[in-house]
Amino acid sequence: KYGLEPEHFAPWIFETKSTLKYFTDVLQSDSKHAAYMAMTKDKIIGTISIAKRDKYYEIRCFYVKPINQGEGIGTTLWQKAMEFRKTNLPIRIMVAETLVSARKMYERWGFKTTGKKEMYHYDEWPKGLENAYLWYEKTN
Repeated sequence: KYGLEPEHFAPWIFETKSTLKYFTDVLQSDSKHAAYMAMTKDKIIGTISIAKRDKYYEIRCFYVKPINQGEGIGTTLWQKAMEFRKTNLPIRIMVAETLVSARKMYERWGFKTTGKKEMYHYDEWPKGLENAYLWYEKTN
């Protein structure tokens, strides 16, 4: 739909300046941020990070390797992120519009779309290529 191809997610992308900045921003731990990883031996198989914003908590970089999905890894990572929450502020997450299965999962977990949609272009992608992201929110 948006022209994304497998090479737009090639391993070399993880060496680019903008991707390294993203990971530096997401994978920090302090009083307003926490990041967690699930590992087997020396391989990362899942990640999640949470950041406290003024009026909500934002979940970022929530990922479990497809081969390990269904093993409870995502649930464990989610629980760790929720332990970081100090207040009952809403939780927000931005999900690629093309990730239909992820969107359905968040809806099963009680998230509702906010109606906000943002288009993003990453430096590693060809000029003019964008992907749509939808914001979801859960209050409790």
